[in-house]
Amino acid sequence: AGAATGGDGLCGPAWMRGRFSTEPALAIPDGATTGVEADLLVFGLATVSTDVALDLVISHPRTEDLVVTLGNPAGTWVVVHNGAASPTGELYLSGAALTGFPGDESVNGIWRLRVVDKKAGKAGSISRFGLELMSRWD
Repeated sequence: AGAATGGDGLCGPAWMRGRFSTEPALAIPDGATTGVEADLLVFGLATVSTDVALDLVISHPRTEDLVVTLGNPAGTWVVVHNGAASPTGELYLSGAALTGFPGDESVNGIWRLRVVDKKAGKAGSISRFGLELMSRWD
C-alpha cells in the first residue's frame, strides 16, 4: 500500500486489496453540463483507502471535450481527465494511480465516475469503469 504514489509502501494482507469493475455502456450526453455518472459498489475491504487505481475506457471522437472526475463514498471528488486530446478517439486508462483522496475516508460504498462533455457536436460513451483499491484500518 502507498507504493504507487509515495515510493515506499507497506505490506498488507491480500483481502485489503480489491478489484471492482463494471461495463455500463452509458451514453455521455452531448454538451450537457450535468453529464452522466457510473456507479461502482466497493465492499469487503478495511476502512479507508491507501491506493486508488483506475481502469477506464471511454469512446469519444473529441476527448478534449471531456471532464472526468471520480468520487469516493464520502463525497470527495478528484479530476481524472480534463481536456487532453487523444488521436484514437478513446480515453483509455489502465491501472492509473490517482492522488487527491485524503486517506481517512471510507473505502467501502458507492464510488462514482462522472463524465461531462463540455462542447456539443460529438457524442461518446463509457464502456468500462474499474477500480483497484488498497485499504487499511483507520
